[in-house]
Amino acid sequence: MPMIPKIKLCLSFALIALGANAEPRTWTLAEAGRIKFQSGGMSFVKGGKIDAEFLRVETTNVFLRVKDGGDGCLPIASLSKADHAYLEKIKVMDTARFLGVSAVEAARLDKEAQEQETKNRIQAEAAAKGLAKKEAQDSEVNRHYNDLVKIKEQIRDGTIRSEPALMRVSGRFTEEERRALKHDLSEKLKSDRGQRQRLEIIQSGKQ
Repeated sequence: MPMIPKIKLCLSFALIALGANAEPRTWTLAEAGRIKFQSGGMSFVKGGKIDAEFLRVETTNVFLRVKDGGDGCLPIASLSKADHAYLEKIKVMDTARFLGVSAVEAARLDKEAQEQETKNRIQAEAAAKGLAKKEAQDSEVNRHYNDLVKIKEQIRDGTIRSEPALMRVSGRFTEEERRALKHDLSEKLKSDRGQRQRLEIIQSGKQ
């Protein structure tokens, strides 16, 4: 399995280097598209036909030598299933020649490479989802903590002055957190009563 990445490179190189020996054929567009030439381009409707010789594949594009049109390229995704099968066949045959193996062996190696690539993509997607989930959880924890701190501040500054008012804003917290908030409110109310009593005593003494 560790050899698969190297094989994948060989497959790509073989397809680019040896595919140009393919015979001219008719290509069919599975969707509306455009073939680009150095001098411009040509648009095609879905189902359009192109008579051209295969030159090479580069990433997601196929390069063709169009009859009476010159060399151009278009997205592989815009081609028909039959054209995709033709490209796959060329890749296997050219890879076999390049690696000096049979077409069956080349097809097996290509399949293993594609399976490994799919596995790597799935693992990468799973890792990305896991990271996004952790970030969302961390964000929720931070929001929960900030909301708790905000309510504590409202108790201290007297914005929340009764247990019913506290219950209306603390429903999303745990039972332990609500008990702690009730305790804070109780201590705040006791402190306020003590301050009022001391103020009353001072005022009565002045009288």
